Amino acid sequence: MADTYLLDNNVISVAARPGDGRHPRVIEHLRAAAEDYVVLPAMAVAEIEDGLARVDASGNPLPATAIAERERLRQFFNDYPVRIGFDEHAIEPYSLVRSRLWIDLATKNGRRWVEKLPEELCDRITGQTLGIDERDLIIVCTAIAYNLIFVTLDFNPGMQRIVSTVLTLQSEGKPVALTVENWST
Repeated sequence: MADTYLLDNNVISVAARPGDGRHPRVIEHLRAAAEDYVVLPAMAVAEIEDGLARVDASGNPLPATAIAERERLRQFFNDYPVRIGFDEHAIEPYSLVRSRLWIDLATKNGRRWVEKLPEELCDRITGQTLGIDERDLIIVCTAIAYNLIFVTLDFNPGMQRIVSTVLTLQSEGKPVALTVENWST
Protein backbone atom coordinates (compact mmCIF):
# COMPACT_ATOMS: atom_id res chain seq x y z
CA MET A 1 0.00 0.00 0.00
CA ALA A 2 2.67 2.55 -0.97
CA ASP A 3 1.64 6.21 -1.09
CA THR A 4 -1.27 5.60 1.23
CA TYR A 5 -1.78 7.87 4.23
CA LEU A 6 -2.62 6.69 7.75
CA LEU A 7 -4.13 9.53 9.77
CA ASP A 8 -3.46 10.04 13.46
CA ASN A 9 -6.47 10.90 15.64
CA ASN A 10 -5.40 14.54 15.91
CA VAL A 11 -5.55 14.93 12.10
CA ILE A 12 -9.06 13.44 12.07
CA SER A 13 -10.15 15.75 14.88
CA VAL A 14 -8.78 18.87 13.17
CA ALA A 15 -10.52 17.86 9.94
CA ALA A 16 -13.82 17.95 11.87
CA ARG A 17 -13.16 21.37 13.46
CA PRO A 18 -13.41 24.20 10.91
CA GLY A 19 -12.55 26.71 13.66
CA ASP A 20 -9.12 25.17 14.20
CA GLY A 21 -6.40 27.21 12.48
CA ARG A 22 -4.87 24.03 11.04
CA HIS A 23 -8.17 22.91 9.47
CA PRO A 24 -7.70 24.53 6.01
CA ARG A 25 -4.28 22.91 5.46
CA VAL A 26 -5.47 19.51 6.67
CA ILE A 27 -8.46 19.66 4.32
CA GLU A 28 -6.22 20.78 1.45
CA HIS A 29 -3.96 17.76 2.03
CA LEU A 30 -6.94 15.42 2.27
CA ARG A 31 -8.29 16.64 -1.06
CA ALA A 32 -4.88 16.22 -2.66
CA ALA A 33 -4.52 12.68 -1.28
CA ALA A 34 -7.92 11.53 -2.62
CA GLU A 35 -10.06 9.34 -0.40
CA ASP A 36 -8.89 6.11 -2.05
CA TYR A 37 -5.44 6.73 -0.57
CA VAL A 38 -6.42 7.66 2.97
CA VAL A 39 -7.01 5.04 5.65
CA LEU A 40 -7.77 5.39 9.34
CA PRO A 41 -6.16 3.42 12.13
CA ALA A 42 -8.79 1.51 14.06
CA MET A 43 -7.04 2.65 17.26
CA ALA A 44 -7.51 6.34 16.37
CA VAL A 45 -11.18 5.81 15.55
CA ALA A 46 -11.57 3.96 18.85
CA GLU A 47 -9.91 6.84 20.75
CA ILE A 48 -12.29 9.34 19.19
CA GLU A 49 -15.33 7.12 19.77
CA ASP A 50 -14.22 6.72 23.40
CA GLY A 51 -14.23 10.50 23.78
CA LEU A 52 -17.70 10.73 22.26
CA ALA A 53 -18.99 7.95 24.51
CA ARG A 54 -17.61 9.68 27.60
CA VAL A 55 -19.44 12.86 26.68
CA ASP A 56 -22.65 10.87 26.21
CA ALA A 57 -22.15 9.07 29.55
CA SER A 58 -21.71 12.35 31.40
CA GLY A 59 -25.39 13.15 30.87
CA ASN A 60 -24.59 16.82 30.29
CA PRO A 61 -26.34 18.44 27.34
CA LEU A 62 -24.08 19.15 24.39
CA PRO A 63 -23.72 22.67 23.03
CA ALA A 64 -24.62 23.10 19.36
CA THR A 65 -20.94 23.36 18.39
CA ALA A 66 -20.19 19.97 19.96
CA ILE A 67 -23.19 18.39 18.21
CA ALA A 68 -21.99 19.79 14.88
CA GLU A 69 -18.45 18.52 15.49
CA ARG A 70 -19.80 15.06 16.34
CA GLU A 71 -21.76 15.03 13.07
CA ARG A 72 -18.65 16.10 11.12
CA LEU A 73 -16.61 13.32 12.78
CA ARG A 74 -19.22 10.71 11.91
CA GLN A 75 -19.35 12.02 8.34
CA PHE A 76 -15.56 11.85 8.17
CA PHE A 77 -15.68 8.21 9.29
CA ASN A 78 -18.23 7.54 6.53
CA ASP A 79 -16.13 9.36 3.94
CA TYR A 80 -13.02 7.34 4.87
CA PRO A 81 -14.37 3.90 5.73
CA VAL A 82 -11.14 1.88 5.38
CA ARG A 83 -9.75 0.96 8.80
CA ILE A 84 -6.40 -0.65 9.46
CA GLY A 85 -6.06 -2.45 12.76
CA PHE A 86 -3.14 -3.70 14.74
CA ASP A 87 -2.66 -7.28 13.58
CA GLU A 88 -0.02 -9.96 13.04
CA HIS A 89 1.80 -7.73 10.51
CA ALA A 90 2.41 -5.09 13.19
CA ILE A 91 3.82 -7.50 15.78
CA GLU A 92 7.44 -7.37 14.60
CA PRO A 93 7.71 -3.57 14.29
CA TYR A 94 5.87 -3.13 17.59
CA SER A 95 8.18 -5.60 19.34
CA LEU A 96 11.30 -3.97 17.92
CA VAL A 97 10.26 -0.40 18.73
CA ARG A 98 8.81 -1.14 22.17
CA SER A 99 11.77 -3.25 23.26
CA ARG A 100 14.21 -0.56 22.09
CA LEU A 101 12.27 2.05 24.08
CA TRP A 102 12.66 -0.17 27.14
CA ILE A 103 16.36 -0.80 26.57
CA ASP A 104 17.04 2.92 26.09
CA LEU A 105 14.64 4.40 28.65
CA ALA A 106 13.34 1.92 31.24
CA THR A 107 14.67 1.18 34.70
CA LYS A 108 16.23 -2.24 35.12
CA ASN A 109 15.38 -4.18 38.28
CA GLY A 110 17.44 -7.35 38.17
CA ARG A 111 16.27 -9.28 35.13
CA ARG A 112 13.03 -7.29 34.90
CA TRP A 113 11.96 -3.75 34.22
CA VAL A 114 10.31 -1.48 36.77
CA GLU A 115 7.97 0.08 34.19
CA LYS A 116 5.23 -2.02 32.62
CA LEU A 117 3.60 0.52 30.26
CA PRO A 118 5.11 3.17 27.98
CA GLU A 119 3.20 5.81 29.95
CA GLU A 120 5.26 4.85 33.01
CA LEU A 121 8.64 5.52 31.37
CA CYS A 122 10.41 8.42 33.09
CA ASP A 123 13.50 10.52 32.57
CA ARG A 124 16.19 8.86 34.65
CA ILE A 125 17.45 12.19 36.00
CA THR A 126 14.33 14.30 36.55
CA GLY A 127 11.78 11.56 37.16
CA GLN A 128 9.40 13.29 34.75
CA THR A 129 7.25 10.98 32.63
CA LEU A 130 8.36 10.88 29.00
CA GLY A 131 4.88 11.18 27.48
CA ILE A 132 5.08 8.00 25.44
CA ASP A 133 1.57 6.74 24.75
CA GLU A 134 0.88 3.06 23.99
CA ARG A 135 -1.84 4.02 21.51
CA ASP A 136 0.60 6.22 19.59
CA LEU A 137 3.06 3.34 19.51
CA ILE A 138 0.35 1.03 18.12
CA ILE A 139 -0.65 3.51 15.42
CA VAL A 140 2.97 4.18 14.38
CA CYS A 141 3.70 0.44 14.22
CA THR A 142 0.59 -0.10 12.11
CA ALA A 143 1.94 2.49 9.64
CA ILE A 144 5.29 0.68 9.62
CA ALA A 145 3.67 -2.73 9.11
CA TYR A 146 1.76 -1.62 6.03
CA ASN A 147 4.33 0.84 4.67
CA LEU A 148 1.89 3.73 5.10
CA ILE A 149 2.75 7.41 5.37
CA PHE A 150 1.96 8.37 8.96
CA VAL A 151 0.23 11.75 9.15
CA THR A 152 0.20 13.43 12.54
CA LEU A 153 0.01 16.83 14.14
CA ASP A 154 1.47 15.40 17.34
CA PHE A 155 5.09 16.37 17.78
CA ASN A 156 5.21 16.23 21.56
CA PRO A 157 8.27 14.65 23.22
CA GLY A 158 6.59 11.22 23.54
CA MET A 159 5.82 10.99 19.83
CA GLN A 160 9.28 12.34 19.00
CA ARG A 161 10.84 9.56 21.10
CA ILE A 162 8.81 6.93 19.23
CA VAL A 163 9.80 8.33 15.82
CA SER A 164 13.43 8.75 16.89
CA THR A 165 13.52 5.14 18.10
CA VAL A 166 12.15 3.95 14.74
CA LEU A 167 14.80 5.96 12.88
CA THR A 168 17.54 4.53 15.10
CA LEU A 169 16.35 0.99 14.45
CA GLN A 170 16.12 1.73 10.74
CA SER A 171 19.72 3.04 10.70
CA GLU A 172 20.79 -0.22 12.35
CA GLY A 173 19.22 -2.20 9.51
CA LYS A 174 16.20 -3.45 11.44
CA PRO A 175 13.05 -4.13 9.35
CA VAL A 176 11.27 -0.89 10.23
CA ALA A 177 10.73 2.14 8.01
CA LEU A 178 8.57 5.14 8.70
CA THR A 179 7.64 8.23 6.75
CA VAL A 180 5.97 10.97 8.79
CA GLU A 181 4.11 13.97 7.40
CA ASN A 182 2.79 17.05 9.16
CA TRP A 183 -0.33 18.31 7.36
CA SER A 184 -0.56 21.56 9.32
CA THR A 185 2.15 23.14 7.17
